[in-house]
Amino acid sequence: MNENVSLGEYKTEIEAAQAYNIGALILNGEDSELNNVPSPSLKTFKKVIKVLNKQGWSCSATDMEIIETLMSDKLGMKFE
Repeated sequence: MNENVSLGEYKTEIEAAQAYNIGALILNGEDSELNNVPSPSLKTFKKVIKVLNKQGWSCSATDMEIIETLMSDKLGMKFE
């Protein structure tokens, strides 16, 4: 992942690792190396999206659907 991207601050190392996984998949795609941690919460996902948006990142609704599918497939996240 680009070392100049901030994903925010997190209370625990696990939350930070989960945020990294989300950011890596969003920015680098499905072949990203991921941390071996439990599935992130929807709250963590939304926080990463918010932090990325503040840095100028954005995506279309269609791209967000693709991202959510990727998060579900690679991280076991549930979007309902």
